[in-house]
Amino acid sequence: MLAAHMDIDNPQHHATVKEFWQAPNLITKPGLRAVDMFQAAADGKVKCLWIMATNPVASMPNRALVEAALKNCELVIVSDTAAQTDTLNYAHIALPATGWSEKNGTVTNSERRISRQRGLVEPMGEAKHDWEILSMVGRAMGFEEAFAYQHPAEIFAEHCALTAANNNGTRALDLGPLASLNTAQYDSLRPQQWPLSDTHRIGAYRLFADGSFYTPNGKANFVAITPRLPEQQTSAEYPFVLNTGRVRDQWHTMTRTGNAPRLLKHIDRPWLSIHPVDAQVLDVKDGDLIKAEAACSGGIEVILPVKIDDKQRRGEMFAPFHWSATWGSHARVGALLNGANDALSGQPELKHGAIKLSPVAMQSYGLVYGEETLVNALQSATYYYLNTLTSVAACIEIADQRDPQSMVAEVIKHLPKDAQWATLQGPHQLSIVVTRKNKLVLAILLADKPTDIPRDWLDSLYNGDELSPEQINGLLEQQPDDAFLLGKVVCSCFGVRENTIKQAIAEGNNTVAGLGKALKCGTNCGSCKTELASLIESTSAVSKPHLKEETTNEYAL
Repeated sequence: MLAAHMDIDNPQHHATVKEFWQAPNLITKPGLRAVDMFQAAADGKVKCLWIMATNPVASMPNRALVEAALKNCELVIVSDTAAQTDTLNYAHIALPATGWSEKNGTVTNSERRISRQRGLVEPMGEAKHDWEILSMVGRAMGFEEAFAYQHPAEIFAEHCALTAANNNGTRALDLGPLASLNTAQYDSLRPQQWPLSDTHRIGAYRLFADGSFYTPNGKANFVAITPRLPEQQTSAEYPFVLNTGRVRDQWHTMTRTGNAPRLLKHIDRPWLSIHPVDAQVLDVKDGDLIKAEAACSGGIEVILPVKIDDKQRRGEMFAPFHWSATWGSHARVGALLNGANDALSGQPELKHGAIKLSPVAMQSYGLVYGEETLVNALQSATYYYLNTLTSVAACIEIADQRDPQSMVAEVIKHLPKDAQWATLQGPHQLSIVVTRKNKLVLAILLADKPTDIPRDWLDSLYNGDELSPEQINGLLEQQPDDAFLLGKVVCSCFGVRENTIKQAIAEGNNTVAGLGKALKCGTNCGSCKTELASLIESTSAVSKPHLKEETTNEYAL
């Protein structure tokens, strides 16, 4: 696609852009799609990659190939707002960019409404807007006149003028009336829907409502496709289907949302959803760790906690894709999907991988919580770890093939010399609490089976006054206060927890609206309403008589 929604294969569109920009060498065919681009870089055909506002090492399929491509590429430039991403690890040049709260420009939503976006804060440090970075590079390459922009209003005006060039109602995107805005008018621009041309359907609320389409004959064009099966098919060696997707409170690879501890209170870790029958065959239970492998893994180990779910179809698994190497030692789900993609759109086949599964035998489970430098030091001493951000301290979940008692010597090596520490060691668990002037510095809480210790409880102790003997004993015994045993957060807006909601349902609040009135949950952003409805259904079903389902022997690996 050319600029302003124009088609690269359309001769009239090509001529319009070429004339408007005075670009005699304008491209005549599409460039490489993302999957193909990384293959070309791995083959040495692409010498330089400039990656802006995305994290392809974590988000692309066939992670092993993407990593090999970036290692092989002669120059990798990464522009991002985050200081740590999987992709930044391969950058020769890292450019600090501005985030949404620093940007000055426009945004367009899915109903074609353009709104002004004004920065809330000044850019931090050396961060610059994307258009500034591109302009500086363009001028340094000798194109001073083409990249002489001093304000986003100039870029917006140029874009608007291009949408109107040779348009005459033949293209949907038309912003012609906005091309003459000066800086003051741009700054005060009110939200408007395109198309905005004076010649046709000004600010149309709904496109195509009159039955006319932007095609040569004015009729809709349908694209005929031939349905086909996914390329990543299961086999005797890789018998399970892997589906990947999103969780409610995270976005893409968590480079932004992962920095908000509040958003991690709903779901703070990745997992692999497994049907109970599959779990029985694999001999795993909730919380156990399981290793997933695919033909394209390239030696990358993916290990996830098991989540048994009777709503999951037999033979099919689900894992969220948000977590990556930035967040854990074995959380690189993208390694389990190859580069198969749709021939028309180029969209990778992210919903149907083929994997094999095997339980991972661990002797120790637990977490390390406290000062960041100490937690990071212990992170490298364990086989498996997962970062679980809290609001006041660093925290990692860990697992290891050594039992808790065998890990004592390794753990002690990393304890601070200027602090006091207490230990409680039993047949099934090991607890070490480190204090400095009676303030919590570090807690290492291990057991021989998976545990779920509330992070809010640890936050309250770390952020509070001096620890009392009772609080230290509670840490050593890994026994949270009752106030922190209310289950996971379901409503992130108001911090309403699962057990509180279940209690309200039991008291007769058996509608989403009723729960909202009693607890406020679901009354702000509304994203938890689906989960509230599920809790109503499951909690109510417990008290209702039901027929026992007969099981059949229809399932086999």
